Order: sequence, then structure tokens, then C-alpha cells
Amino acid sequence: MNYRKQILDLNMEAKKINEQRNNAIVDLRELKINYATLDNLQKKTQLLNEQLQNEKTELQRKYQATLSTNLELSRKLTQANEDYLKVAQDKDRAEEALKRSQIQAKKIIRIKP
Repeated sequence: MNYRKQILDLNMEAKKINEQRNNAIVDLRELKINYATLDNLQKKTQLLNEQLQNEKTELQRKYQATLSTNLELSRKLTQANEDYLKVAQDKDRAEEALKRSQIQAKKIIRIKP
């Protein structure tokens, strides 16, 4: 009877070990699936990161080009403003000279009679 109990106990222990092994196999399968999912997500994340880096580089290039264009346009605008100021000053001088000439002409005409 003692052997029977030992055999029953050993059978029960074997069943528990077998159940634990089956649970471990299921857990391992789940871990493999999770690993594959995470690996896939990591690859997608790396791809998205590379795409974002490329977009960032392209945007920086465009931004620098825009800054250069803005700088060139600002220089041209400054030159145009300086030219306009010179023309306006020349116009003012010409108007002053014309007024002086008109005054001189009136004086000359008054003196003649």
C-alpha cells in the first residue's frame, strides 16, 4: 500500500510538472508573439524616425533657402529705399533751385521796366 501511495503521489507530481510545462510552453508562445510584435513596432518606429529625420533635413534646407532669399530681398529693398531717398532729395533740391530761379526771374523782370 505504501508503494501505491508513492506511485499516486508521483503521478500527481508528474501531472503538476506536466501542467507547469504546458503552461510554460503557452507562456513561451505568448512571449514569442509579443517579441515579434514589439520587434515589428520597433522597425516601424525606426522607419518613421528615419522619415522624420529626412523631412526635418529637407525642411531645414528649405528654411535656410528661404532665409537666404529673405536676406537678398531685404538687401534689394534697402537699396531701393536708399535710391528712392536719393531721388526724393534730388527732387527737393531741384524744387528749391526752381523756386530760387523763379524768385530771381521775378526780380529781374521787376528791375527791367
